[in-house]
Amino acid sequence: METDWLLQLPAELQEQVSAVVQKDESSLEVFGNLYEYLTNGVVKRRKVQTVEDKVIPPETIIFEINQISFVSPVRKKMNLTLHLIQNGESASPALSIVNPANNIPEYTFTDLEKAIKLCAFLPVLGSTTNPSKRGVCYLCCWMHDEFYPEDSTASKDPIVCQLNLDLIKKQKLRNGELPANFEAQFFHAKNSVIIDPVQERIIDHFQRQFKMCGISVINYLPAESLFKNSYSLNKDDALSITINGSETPTIIMVNCHRGSKEGVLLFLEENSVNPAYVIFGFRKPILVFPITRIIRASYSNITRLTFSLNMSVLNNKDEQRHHEFSMIDEKYYNMIDGFIKAHDITDSSFTNDGHELTKTDLIEELAVVGDFKPEIAGDDDDDDDDEDEDFKEGQEESGSDVDEEYDSAVQSENDGDADQADSEEEEDDGVFNRAIEID
Repeated sequence: METDWLLQLPAELQEQVSAVVQKDESSLEVFGNLYEYLTNGVVKRRKVQTVEDKVIPPETIIFEINQISFVSPVRKKMNLTLHLIQNGESASPALSIVNPANNIPEYTFTDLEKAIKLCAFLPVLGSTTNPSKRGVCYLCCWMHDEFYPEDSTASKDPIVCQLNLDLIKKQKLRNGELPANFEAQFFHAKNSVIIDPVQERIIDHFQRQFKMCGISVINYLPAESLFKNSYSLNKDDALSITINGSETPTIIMVNCHRGSKEGVLLFLEENSVNPAYVIFGFRKPILVFPITRIIRASYSNITRLTFSLNMSVLNNKDEQRHHEFSMIDEKYYNMIDGFIKAHDITDSSFTNDGHELTKTDLIEELAVVGDFKPEIAGDDDDDDDDEDEDFKEGQEESGSDVDEEYDSAVQSENDGDADQADSEEEEDDGVFNRAIEID
């Protein structure tokens, strides 16, 4: 049997294998088969690599955003890099989350045109009413399950990072990528809560770079220059936005709870790129439900001030799962109910005699209509400890991403660019070290 593979192992491991083989020669074949499986089986089948073993060659970088705050799948400042990966004689684009300390990717996604099912710029609820924070937003990418590692313990968390368009704009001006008088070409009211024309052009630039690599990024940020996105509602705890003058909201965001976890519930309408979705974010677990997998919805715990939305969702194994989102302000009931009705989702809120269903009633009702198994009898806090296979749960997060991102930004506006700490923060969120424009 060929033993060239043995020379590829570390010296200490070679000695250990040789010692075992000396005692039992038949073990050599077992070791050889194991080596072949690990090198040619699992690794080559994976579409996502959690750790790359080498730095991305600078000449292969298409576009890079440096030192941005990630919420998922990691929670630290990393680089988001679009680059080329050599595959035989051809090269294909890849999206990597890169550690800025050593410039080595920690996550890499390939086959981007097929892998990414939803990619979008999203507002940060709670900051949209503050003009000084209009430039902060989320950039989110969700992947199809088959493009995650086959390892059953691997995380299937989406890419969620937070961009500060004000800092990116300043970086571009400082690097000479924008003319010094570029902002003077546009008028934008200082107290406006929609992104300004320069920020719009940054978003447009990002979209074109991603599109070149096979990724369509939908912009849900309010804007009126290049994009026609308008607020139909803008509160600290809820918002809705229409696009191109649509009569109904294209996106709805409301504060809610899932068990003890506070989060945001998003309702995204279908567009030319994506189907409709319901999403819970942005602290782990981040859940995304295609509208076609939601088979029924109901309202419970209805009071003068709040209500709960319950959904029965089919997972990847076509098993029904019950999700409850509570503490939603009653002012937004009609808006959410309009979305539910528009998508013909069955409303099972009341019993035949007109009484509101209790949670026990809901579980029993779901058990009647399908394969739903009411083995989880506790509240949603218990559900979080036994997450569905298609929604792997990460560590619970705490704190305010927006406040962290804007502590330095606001200070910079007050004290000027001469403040060293602010200058460093701006450089931390630098962008466009390398970019390829599309005509």
